[in-house]
Amino acid sequence: MLEFFPGNKHERTVAVVGAVAKARTVKPTHGFALGNVAEVKDACASFGLKIRVIHEPNKNNPNPAYAAIRNYRSDEIQLLQLLASEVWSEVIEARNYLAPEQAP
Repeated sequence: MLEFFPGNKHERTVAVVGAVAKARTVKPTHGFALGNVAEVKDACASFGLKIRVIHEPNKNNPNPAYAAIRNYRSDEIQLLQLLASEVWSEVIEARNYLAPEQAP
């Protein structure tokens, strides 16, 4: 989702947190895991999965940058460990990216 928004990484992250906050509650204590699409695809491919990451905005979701991961199975514990430890390993705190009007 970061790639959807303009600006530097901080500005894009603020925009992502803001977009998610339009669809659901985002508290300062919440976290976001950042991942790279190519790395997610490569990790899944190493387990024989050919996933698709699709930009999928819709009228029921106020997040214009929404993306879905398709053809993914979450029952591979080794894949989940790989994703958690290496691919989705950058975790940020929402408190650092909430716009003042979004903070409780």
